[in-house]
Amino acid sequence: MTRRTQVAYEALFEEVLNFAADTGLALNPKTVSTDFELAAINAIRTLLPSSDVLVDGFPRGNNAVQALHQRSEILVGAQHVNVFPLITTMKREQARVEDDMEGAIRGQPRRLRSKK
Repeated sequence: MTRRTQVAYEALFEEVLNFAADTGLALNPKTVSTDFELAAINAIRTLLPSSDVLVDGFPRGNNAVQALHQRSEILVGAQHVNVFPLITTMKREQARVEDDMEGAIRGQPRRLRSKK
């Protein structure tokens, strides 16, 4: 999208809703997840008033990849690791991410992690 206005988002979402209706799908989502784009949030609230809006529930693009690299080095404690400690660490990290995702789905505020 070149313009990120409420009108532009409403047009986009109307196209999606019309396409769904034309193909026999009834779109009435309980929750819509978006980053903090006020125009998108307002458009969702206008076109889907019964839907809850989950704002900034997940990190974006490169930030997520950078966070993964940084976190893996912090958790494992080394750049080159044997496979078994790596698997154990990955399982632990997966459980943490799943807990965060379930909390976001339940509407819990994000946990602030201290930077050491």
